[in-house]
Amino acid sequence: MTFTFLQISTTLLWGLIGQGVVALISFTVYYVFRYRSKKQVRIKTYSERLTELTSNLTKSTKEVDLILKELLSVAKDKEDTLAKLSTALFDLEKREVETKKRVEDLQNIPIAVADHFAQLANAGERISAKRDYLLFAAGVIVSIILSFIFMLLSVK
Repeated sequence: MTFTFLQISTTLLWGLIGQGVVALISFTVYYVFRYRSKKQVRIKTYSERLTELTSNLTKSTKEVDLILKELLSVAKDKEDTLAKLSTALFDLEKREVETKKRVEDLQNIPIAVADHFAQLANAGERISAKRDYLLFAAGVIVSIILSFIFMLLSVK
């Protein structure tokens, strides 16, 4: 297999470019690490460390105070809710006692009286059913009459 001059020269050129890129990257990495290693680590004095620790402690104390206030607020809300529920429970217990007393009173009523009340209620229901049918029929008739009147008025 024979290679032309152009193929050989492009292969060499790409090889040189690749080596140049590798060299550039290695020099960059070398000088960056060298520059970083020359940086001196500054050791803090005791007063600086104490000042920093004190400020951190103050900041933490303020955060703890905020958390405690929030906890107090939540506890107060729960206490208020519990008081409302207790009041509602007391009211419901009173209603339960009153309802039980009514049920006992109704159980003590003779059956003849209960039958009489049932007959009165049934008669009233029949009357109200007749009244409902009459009102419905009257409404239908009135709406038909009104629709004819509006139809005659719109024709002109």
